Amino acid sequence: MGETSLLMLIIAGFLALAIFSLTAMLVMYRREKDRQEARSLEKIISEFDEALNGTLAEINKLGAVVQDDIKEKLTEIEEKYNAVLFLYNLIDEKQKEIDSALADSVVMTSNVVPPAPVQAAIPELPVQIAIPELVSITEEIEEVEVRETPDPVFLNPKHKEIWNLRKEGLSVSDIARSLSLGQGEVKLILDLAGR
Repeated sequence: MGETSLLMLIIAGFLALAIFSLTAMLVMYRREKDRQEARSLEKIISEFDEALNGTLAEINKLGAVVQDDIKEKLTEIEEKYNAVLFLYNLIDEKQKEIDSALADSVVMTSNVVPPAPVQAAIPELPVQIAIPELVSITEEIEEVEVRETPDPVFLNPKHKEIWNLRKEGLSVSDIARSLSLGQGEVKLILDLAGR
């Protein structure tokens, strides 16, 4: 019996050792599997971060390009606006020079013969015409020309307002005064609309 119990005790020790070894192996296997899953998750997160950073870098580059394009277009628009403004001012100055020259020359001689369509619109003229009469006749001729053209399509409401005031019979100077614009600008808008 002593040998049997010793044998049983040895077998029980081996079984306990085997169970302990299996349990230790299972715990180690589980830890290794958890480590692999953690590494896999870290790798996925790292790849996602790289992709996200790459996308953000591309968006930043695109934003810089768009911002540069907008600045360039705004500069172009500002240059064109300044050029148009310069032309309006130049036309306004020329209009003032013409008005001043007309005011300086009080009478017109009969040597100037208007073209046939203009002669038809002007009644029998005396040899000398005072400047206010000449301006009035010129505005009447402009009215005839404007009424013969069809109404153009306007993108700017102020231009349409100028056109409508002209159709109502207001002179260029009256339109300019009522809208606080230069006569040259009003004349230019009417000329362009007439084309």
